[in-house]
Amino acid sequence: MIGYRMRSLRRVLVVMLLGVAASQVMAAGGPPAPTLADVKYGPFERNVLDFWRAEGEGPRPLLVFIHGGAWMVGDKSGVGPSVKNFLDKGVSIAAINYRYSTQATLPAPVLDAARAIQFLKSKADQWNLRKDRFVLTGGSAGATTSMWILLHDDLADPDAKDPVLRESTRVAAAGVVYPQTSIDPPVITKWIGPLVLDHRMIPTAVGEPNKAALLKNYEKHRDVLQEYSAYNHVDREDPPLLMVHSGKLSPPENKGYAIHHALFCTKMKEKSDEVGHECYLLNKYGAKRGKYKQLDDFLLDKLLDGGLPALGPVVQDDQGNFTCAARQSKLHGKKITTQGKADNMNIGYWVNPDDYVTWELKVREPGEYRVVINYAAAKGNARIAAEAAGSVAEAARPSTGGFDQYRDLELGALTLPAGNVELRIRSADGKRPMINLRRVVLTK
Repeated sequence: MIGYRMRSLRRVLVVMLLGVAASQVMAAGGPPAPTLADVKYGPFERNVLDFWRAEGEGPRPLLVFIHGGAWMVGDKSGVGPSVKNFLDKGVSIAAINYRYSTQATLPAPVLDAARAIQFLKSKADQWNLRKDRFVLTGGSAGATTSMWILLHDDLADPDAKDPVLRESTRVAAAGVVYPQTSIDPPVITKWIGPLVLDHRMIPTAVGEPNKAALLKNYEKHRDVLQEYSAYNHVDREDPPLLMVHSGKLSPPENKGYAIHHALFCTKMKEKSDEVGHECYLLNKYGAKRGKYKQLDDFLLDKLLDGGLPALGPVVQDDQGNFTCAARQSKLHGKKITTQGKADNMNIGYWVNPDDYVTWELKVREPGEYRVVINYAAAKGNARIAAEAAGSVAEAARPSTGGFDQYRDLELGALTLPAGNVELRIRSADGKRPMINLRRVVLTK
């Protein structure tokens, strides 16, 4: 999937059905040997992944490849030769296997992939990964799984006995090729026609031998088919999505194209636009050319965000002040993420009252510091708190008139001891913060 370029429909469909990266067909050679191979992330035989560690200053972003193959075939080896291109840019790579639907029906293949994300986050310190810069990619069934993880609510269970399951499944973005955005028969037959169910992917996913059996037993499977349709989960707060297709919207000529039809992408793009979700569609037939010309442009933009500096402690400047930029933050929660590039980066999608953001401060001069946040908010009047070393400052944040209109707000003062201190910005009243936060400044 990595390194995909638009080519003939027939050629890419073969690739997707085999679960092999398009770039692997289009270029000679293969990826470099992984840093770690066949790492177990779960209890089942196919719960294994490969990991390529990138060099670079500070924790690195991670691109996760989920292979295609109708949830029935395929392998992580399809990651493709342009792994090196991402490694050279400081992006680490993971490629995962998961149980086939012929071994365990839905939701097993999808939840295996979600657990792989949680496992990788549990290894963030050991493998030098930045948890808030996980981006997914894949084709066909791998695309479908990637989109479900992207758009679904966080699966983290803070009370789980298994520490892996306490990790978040939230990711920063997904760039996919030829996805099945819905697997619900009444929906997709209306979009594409009955030929779409002649392909084995959806009947086999729920343990049925063919279309006739699937339709006969639809009520038995309806809940799982609707739940694992990414189309049903999209809302405006979800992270960005880019879909790639090269097919026309005309009726399908065979079941192979029906299950990869362009209308899957078109319908998702329409719904994303309707709810205000950041979504892009690359298709020379009927899709307007947007800010991204190819998949890799999108992936690198979301992974790197203009350079992605190290997450080291924030140090005092010559005047003894701290400037905590969004790009230096650590994010904690279900939806919260960074958006924008370089100096214009902000912390957004702050719609969960339990989400919060932290910075590590290296305090050279202990004492009292005035705390000012630079933020934007469209409406509401939630209270925002700053907390460090047992000291708390808080204030109500009024609307600034829009999420693109920033202003400063003083929260109060914090007393900081010398040494390394964690600064936390959070909700003070249990309400959704609903802000874009650009920076926090602490002055003596």
